[in-house]
Amino acid sequence: MGGRVPNRALVGGIVVNVTSQTHTAIPSRYRALVTVGDGRRPYLRPQVLASADLPDHPVTVRVEASSLNYKDALAAAGRPGVMRRYPGTPGIDAAGTVLASSDPAWRAGDAVIVTSYDLGMGTPGGLGALIRVPAAWPVPMPEGWDAHAAMTFGTAGLTAALALARLEAAGSAPAAGPIAVTECASEETAGACEYEGRCEVQGNWQQINAVVNRALESISLAD
Repeated sequence: MGGRVPNRALVGGIVVNVTSQTHTAIPSRYRALVTVGDGRRPYLRPQVLASADLPDHPVTVRVEASSLNYKDALAAAGRPGVMRRYPGTPGIDAAGTVLASSDPAWRAGDAVIVTSYDLGMGTPGGLGALIRVPAAWPVPMPEGWDAHAAMTFGTAGLTAALALARLEAAGSAPAAGPIAVTECASEETAGACEYEGRCEVQGNWQQINAVVNRALESISLAD
């Protein structure tokens, strides 16, 4: 991955910077978007953290892009079972460049994607400029991609791709006609779903959207 990659977190086309560093040395301090509080009334806050406080894992990655996900919003809302401890850095996915690795599976300069596992829950996540993770977590960046392209798909895209693979495995094919995907997170879609009267998801998604919108309106990592 040559040259300078745009360093940002992406949600619904809204992009905020994560880091602008291009060197390969591990900085002593880094910037992160941190969920602080006691888990009952948490809030998001930009902070400068010490890299020495990252977990004792073998692979250190400079995060160049991340995306905001459902679990990140749950963590910001103080929902139990997501953020394991407060304060914590959310971000359940990240893409960037390996700065250092004590595991032979990775070398400094490798372009990688990290998603799932404990990232952004008990392990500081992709909304920080650095992450340190087990060697089994990263995967190589696909050829022709950069960090921004990877996080445009992100965990949500990966989940959707897995769902499509399952549909294909179940016998779905283009010849069967179009597949409709409904969206119930907006009041504008009221009445569009036959299950709306007994749906337990719609209200929760609206709350998550509101939390994400408030978070983006109230902070900027450029400050």
